[in-house]
Amino acid sequence: MTRIIAAVATAALLLTSTSAFAQAAFPTRPNTLQGQAACAGYTVDNYKERFAANSGGPDVQLHSLCAGAYNYYWMYLNAIRKGFSESDCNVTYDAFDKAARVVTNFWAETH
Repeated sequence: MTRIIAAVATAALLLTSTSAFAQAAFPTRPNTLQGQAACAGYTVDNYKERFAANSGGPDVQLHSLCAGAYNYYWMYLNAIRKGFSESDCNVTYDAFDKAARVVTNFWAETH
């Protein structure tokens, strides 16, 4: 978890300290949670609202993990939109990938 937080902090610094004007010219890496039962109904566009709607229910930990992972993927896509290099964008994607694995493992162990 500490490594994920450090990776996100690094990504945030990259996003705020680098000037980028053009859209990135490399393929977008996949959202591996899309279509997975663990985060059913979550999208990059609705993850905040979906978490808010489910944050008081019995699966609050699962919803917290899903929202966090989707936030990382949103940050990755945002870095691409802002034109950051592939290696800079991959810092955030790697944090997403680790968070997605935590979500799917948690889902497998609890459902």
